[in-house]
Amino acid sequence: QISIQQLFTNPTIAQLARLPATRIIDEDHELVTGTFPILPNNYWFFRRLDPNYWNASMIAEVTGRYTADVMQKGIALLLEHHDALRSRWLMQDGRWHQHIPHPDDVAPWWRVVDFTHTPDDRVPHEIESLCSAAQMSLDITRVLFRAIYFDLGENRNPRIVLIVHHLLIDAFSQSILMQDLDYACAL
Repeated sequence: QISIQQLFTNPTIAQLARLPATRIIDEDHELVTGTFPILPNNYWFFRRLDPNYWNASMIAEVTGRYTADVMQKGIALLLEHHDALRSRWLMQDGRWHQHIPHPDDVAPWWRVVDFTHTPDDRVPHEIESLCSAAQMSLDITRVLFRAIYFDLGENRNPRIVLIVHHLLIDAFSQSILMQDLDYACAL
């Protein structure tokens, strides 16, 4: 992250590149929970025949020391920090409302799949099938976020798949989320 002061005191890309890498953490971030009216741009989703199936998915090869336990803890930190990832939508008094539960009250979102004994040629098909099922399992009234860790054995790097409803994420936010996940797993 670059502060405004750093930007003005280092006005060229070459000068900015020499700055030490830092990460700014919002230490004043308070956990957000509760029920809120939906935003005007969300109404479009609720007029769809099936608002549950409108998702973004990200798959990444896991390298280094990021075991399933490390990834699960990192994603749990994401759910705590990015309040919207815990969102669900509820119908109350004939109107949709966004509800953000406490992290302890979020529907199950984590799964580890063991492919250590699955032949290489079967793995892509199995991953695709499980990801498709996970996407179909999203329900705007219960869970809008899923994470699947695929353990591929000693000779193959694992994969992590994040499936997030578009009510919670867009293309720009995906890159931020993946950067934050990398940072959270390194803690």
